Order: sequence, then C-alpha cells, then structure tokens
Amino acid sequence: MKKPITTSEYFHLICDRLRAKEQMPDKILDYFLAAYNPVPIRTYQFDIRNNLGYGGSEGIYLDLAIEYYENGDRELKTLGTFKTLRDSPEAMRTIAQLLADFIVEERAYVNAHLDDFTWTGVDVYAVKEDGMRTGWGIFLREQRNCIEA
Repeated sequence: MKKPITTSEYFHLICDRLRAKEQMPDKILDYFLAAYNPVPIRTYQFDIRNNLGYGGSEGIYLDLAIEYYENGDRELKTLGTFKTLRDSPEAMRTIAQLLADFIVEERAYVNAHLDDFTWTGVDVYAVKEDGMRTGWGIFLREQRNCIEA
C-alpha cells in the first residue's frame, strides 16, 4: 500500500469480505455506515471495541471502533455502525453473530497483511530456511543505530 488504509475504508473492506462469504445479515439490516471522520490506521496493534444494544427508541445498533495506543495515549476511533429496526431476541442474536464474524474476519485480514498496517517503527521476524516467516517476531517503535562488532 502507498498510504495507510482509513477507518472508513477498512470498515467497507471487511463488510465486503463478509458479504462475499454470505455472512452479512442483509435481510434484517436497515443500514450500515462507515465513520464520518475517517482516520488512517497506522498500526496493526489495535483491538476492536463495540457497543451492541437496543436503540433508545427503536431497533438494535452495533457500533464498532478501534482502540490503540499512540505516544502513550489511548485512542478510540470509530469504524462504523450497523442498524436494524427489529428488536426481537432473534435479531439481537443475528447482530451479535455479525459482531463475531466481523471480529474474526478483520483479525484474519490484519494477520495476512501486517506490512500494510505498519507505518511507524520496525517489525523484525524470524525466518525459516525456506524464507517463510515463523510465528515469532517483535515490533520496535523506535529505530536505533546498530553497530556490528
């Protein structure tokens, strides 16, 4: 990638992947909207945060955000919202399943594209003899000058 993906682009990307896998509950969704103020995602070290609940006057909302730390400060940036006007227990379970599927899909995507989410610092990986990465690695926030002995 030539620039970091934004929160809005990421939300749509994961929604597209869910739709391709027939995991979007289109029959009960009234809408889904990405964040109005998208920001670039510059690290893969984030967690999905959510607010799943009944709306104040109607239906069920699922709000999604990413939480990460930047310069020691906690940052919470909105990804998007799913909404259904239905409010039955079955609808709640369906939206809860959407939440689980979104988290599983987004984590799989990030893990398969770590370099696309690394815009600061350095990732160092151990490599097997065949050139493939092992499951071991470290992320360094600061680059330091190294001197070989």
